Amino acid sequence: MPPAVRLWWLFVLLWSSKVSGFCPDGCVCPSEIQVLCIDAGLTAPPRRLPATVQHLSLAGNRIRRLRRAAFIKLPQLRTLDLDNNRIRRVAPFAFLGLLSLERLSLQGNPLGELAGFSLGGLRNITYLYVGHSGVRRVRPLAFSTSADVRLISLGGNPAAALEPRAFAGLQRVHHLLLPERLQRVAAGAFSGLRDVDVLVVRQPQLENLPAGLLSGLQRAARLTVIGGEVGVMDRHWMEGVGPVQVISFTNVTIGELGGLNITGPVGRLEMRGNRVHAVALSDVLTLSPCAEERLVLVDNLLPCTCDLHRLMTALRGAGYNVTRFSEQNRCLTPPVLQQRHISGVSLPSAEECAVRDREELERRKSEEAFLRAMASAGRCFGVTIYSSLFTLLLPFVINIVVT
Repeated sequence: MPPAVRLWWLFVLLWSSKVSGFCPDGCVCPSEIQVLCIDAGLTAPPRRLPATVQHLSLAGNRIRRLRRAAFIKLPQLRTLDLDNNRIRRVAPFAFLGLLSLERLSLQGNPLGELAGFSLGGLRNITYLYVGHSGVRRVRPLAFSTSADVRLISLGGNPAAALEPRAFAGLQRVHHLLLPERLQRVAAGAFSGLRDVDVLVVRQPQLENLPAGLLSGLQRAARLTVIGGEVGVMDRHWMEGVGPVQVISFTNVTIGELGGLNITGPVGRLEMRGNRVHAVALSDVLTLSPCAEERLVLVDNLLPCTCDLHRLMTALRGAGYNVTRFSEQNRCLTPPVLQQRHISGVSLPSAEECAVRDREELERRKSEEAFLRAMASAGRCFGVTIYSSLFTLLLPFVINIVVT
């Protein structure tokens, strides 16, 4: 082979491996548009990369933080993989300027929380993966100014709380998957979130759905809660929401059902396969007048007690077909009636329920009077009543007072 040709091929080989010398140490650069720095021991994103790079993988490195506009010199970047680093802090607008980005993955990092604007400024992105990253808290405005996102996945995080306005400023999202086993969602957590096709909550462990939970959510096609537990559904939890086509609860254990207010912008509420332990005693059950097609109650287990009597009274008053309801749902309690269709059991009469309501009211009055008396005694004589002993003795004292 002539020396000139041999020299040419040597040049080609060197260019393909390092692409004119831009390829960082420990990385592989198949072309000017692709840089693979996997397990390269990097402690920060490489800075000297050509603006032509479209695919950058920094997975498996030792990167601890992302500064503001960390990738602004890569305007053509389409995919960015930051999985399995040691990232604990993402500065506000860390991904500023990535107008061509289609896929961003931050999975497997010890993030702890998503701070305000940390994922802000993303546009026309297809996939945003922040799952399995130790996220325990989503702070206000974490996604602000981001828009036109096909999928945001927060699944696999031990998130304990969504703070008010956690998603404010985020617009036009096709799928938003929240962390499993959420423990607290603040009122107004979705305020400022606009145009969501599907919002999914899986296996929550919520003490309650507070009043105003959905306040400020603007235009959503479907909000779905699947599995898990909800302690109390406040009667006003849907107040203040913008247009929502469907809200559904499937296979959820509900401690107390406080209301089914589906007037206004909520198109339909679906409840399928849930276990409901109680219906709120105060003010009976609030059910605003609605067409039957706006409320779906199928395959639920319900308390076949005076609570169910109240529910059916409210349904009947709203023009709901209670005969079909009785055939499509079953009893949860009492144990002797468990799993039996409601249509096949004898429920307490209105008179019996009225008597029980009076007894419950008297019991509560006696309990409140006893609490006031004990508090007064503590003030007068300087007596400290330990809560554990007080809790133990209170039921016995109330029994004696009532009887």
